[in-house]
Amino acid sequence: MLPLLTDPAREVRHRVAYVTGLRTGHEELAVRALGERALSEPDPLVAAVMTGGVARHDVTGRAAWLSGALTSRHPPAVRAAAAWGIAQAGLPWTTEVTTAVAEAWEHGDVLNGDVIEGEQWRWSDNPLAETLIAMADPVRAAEICLPPRHAARGPLLRMAHPPH
Repeated sequence: MLPLLTDPAREVRHRVAYVTGLRTGHEELAVRALGERALSEPDPLVAAVMTGGVARHDVTGRAAWLSGALTSRHPPAVRAAAAWGIAQAGLPWTTEVTTAVAEAWEHGDVLNGDVIEGEQWRWSDNPLAETLIAMADPVRAAEICLPPRHAARGPLLRMAHPPH
């Protein structure tokens, strides 16, 4: 199934990334395949699903890979997924993670702003809220959501706490 991670159809790559990210009994192989493909995946949302899949497997090298995915050379969706993964895995929270959260979500919900086959990012219904809750610095989390001089970030609070 792993060769389908390079299928020409976006929907196929998306589904295979999700299935591969689930616990498979072959975590090392899954993480290696998802990690390698995520770095060359042309679709940011599919790359983010692959990044989330890497985060779900407790394997050697996961923390280093996720930290590398935080850098600004990666699309905002991948950076957001890496931060979510670090939060979910309980990995150390660093300044780089906080910066990636602020920059990745600066212009809206990068993980749920796109839809593939009627579905949004599969790993979480509200990845921003889950990531902000895990932040080691609640003051910085509040600043990301509510800076009065940065109105563009104000919508982050609404995304983190959508109306029911």
